[in-house]
Amino acid sequence: MVSKLIEIKKKHMLIWTLHPQFIFSGPNSTYTCCAPDQIANMANQFGMAKMMLGRCPSCYYNFRSLFCAMTCSTDQSRFLTVKETGNSTLYPGQETVEAIYYNMADDFAQRILNSCRFVYFYIFFCEK
Repeated sequence: MVSKLIEIKKKHMLIWTLHPQFIFSGPNSTYTCCAPDQIANMANQFGMAKMMLGRCPSCYYNFRSLFCAMTCSTDQSRFLTVKETGNSTLYPGQETVEAIYYNMADDFAQRILNSCRFVYFYIFFCEK
């Protein structure tokens, strides 16, 4: 995907709340590989992760950073390889990425694992 210039509007600022280290180059000079609706969708999906990982801010931050980079980084070609594509059912005629190879350094992967090592979450089962 080709990175695109973000027009800085309130709804676009969401990416910096999700991933504060995202490089902000100023108005009319910041690029991303995410469309605004992708950023909003990602923010909604992080709600479940926050419920499970939010007790440990570093774990939750690392989790978000990993997925924000995977989804929005302009440097995706340095660490992602598309393995499989498909056709969008939501946007007919558009191609979707179905599977990827995500390359990361062993020490980075270990740091993410270590930051979440002692985060426990409980699954509650409700009976009718």
